[in-house]
Amino acid sequence: MVKPFLLPGGIKSIMVFFLLVSVNAAVSAGEEAGVENTVELTVLMSKFSSGGAGSSFETTKLADKLLRLLEEKYGLHIKPEMVEMDAAYADRAVEKLAKEFKERGDIAFVWTQDYYYMKEAGIPVRPLIALEIDGSPLLRECFYARKDGAYKKLSDIRGAVISSGGMYSYLHIRRVLFESGIDEPLRSFFGRNVRIANAVSGIFALALGEVDAVFSHEFALGAARLADTSVSKKVKKLHCSTEGLLIEPFIVAKEGKKDRAIERFRNLILNSHKDKDFKKFFDMFRKITDFRFVVPDADAIEKQKRILDEWRKRGWNNEALEYDVDGRE
Repeated sequence: MVKPFLLPGGIKSIMVFFLLVSVNAAVSAGEEAGVENTVELTVLMSKFSSGGAGSSFETTKLADKLLRLLEEKYGLHIKPEMVEMDAAYADRAVEKLAKEFKERGDIAFVWTQDYYYMKEAGIPVRPLIALEIDGSPLLRECFYARKDGAYKKLSDIRGAVISSGGMYSYLHIRRVLFESGIDEPLRSFFGRNVRIANAVSGIFALALGEVDAVFSHEFALGAARLADTSVSKKVKKLHCSTEGLLIEPFIVAKEGKKDRAIERFRNLILNSHKDKDFKKFFDMFRKITDFRFVVPDADAIEKQKRILDEWRKRGWNNEALEYDVDGRE
């Protein structure tokens, strides 16, 4: 069996528990014949319990809002079920998602490593839907510091008390430091890693002086500013990655008997930004950034796999496992 990747994570508010959503979709599979067939689509959304309660709530709220809008407009019937997992055992989580998807899943929210694990395990899976933010399928991640603090450049944060997503962020932090010529395990570089529920909470903790630095996505400060405009007077972007990574998770589908129902689901999601009934859903996020659902970029997915392979070859995967297990706060 192919060795699974460690979950690197992308956006901090995305995915933490295995949330099993059974979508009973009333889909007209025989429209031309005037016969309406009800097709049940099972959608798996991967989330992990040690990612923070705030992150879990935000992500669930986003997905639930979208699916309920589809339910109201197109008659989808949604029944969520949660199977809680622990991110400290990421390899097992990847295996678990693949097993669940193979046995009963039709659609799944996945990370790159999940997708390739499924493919290499012989599951007939294909990319279905992705996210695009500000016109790009890629997202940069940044270190934040206080404006009145001593940190002027990235190397200054050696020994700092940092807030991040822990296991989710480890490989991304390692990558950004490596880009700047800093190649050492985070255990020796940082003084301490404080677990804080989500990106916005991390920014406020930084503004209050509870931590020295925060590592998060590039629009975290904008999200915090919505709650308190004064935070931008106290917090700054210290350093961002030179190149964005694929926005994760993206949505995949199992190829098979339900292709027509899955295609309709896909088209509804891809065109949702054009629909006036979905305006409130998108307006929730356009205050921070402009996003929409798009056709997955195959090149970006393949590039992400090459990056993950490189991280594993450098041994960062094992570092992250040890750091998360031994370094929890």
